[in-house]
Amino acid sequence: MNNTILPGAELLGKQLILALPESKFVSTLRRHLDEPEDVPIAHTRIIADRVFHFIGSTHVVVESGADLWALYESAEQTAWNTHLGAWADFARGHWTDRIPTVPGTYPVRDRHGVRTADHVVVRVSATAVKDTSGGFVPAGRVTTWAGQWWSLPYPPLPGCV
Repeated sequence: MNNTILPGAELLGKQLILALPESKFVSTLRRHLDEPEDVPIAHTRIIADRVFHFIGSTHVVVESGADLWALYESAEQTAWNTHLGAWADFARGHWTDRIPTVPGTYPVRDRHGVRTADHVVVRVSATAVKDTSGGFVPAGRVTTWAGQWWSLPYPPLPGCV
């Protein structure tokens, strides 16, 4: 099943189990969710020729008219996992003397290793960025900051762009 053309696709995130006949799907689902007994269905929605069974707020089982079943993460769960992944990437960053080339808000520290106020780098043209956190930045320069930058900007908060 391709969730980009599936009616109700906005409810779905990452596909976890491909479309299978019901008999194979049920055993695969129980193994995937570590559920030895019945899987609790929170609620069900019917959209076009498909039935969406919601397992809590984290998973959606899609039943098609062709007796094929598939498991997806819910769209909310996929968004949350993506958000957590971005913070994990951020945490694996490092201090560097390189001036950022990507817009965002960066932690910085001075030459003595003392953390100071974050710096905001914005895009000023298709190929150039500029530090807007301090005083005057001369033309042709990105920043006048003389300390270190975190290698990655903070990830955006959910719902913020």
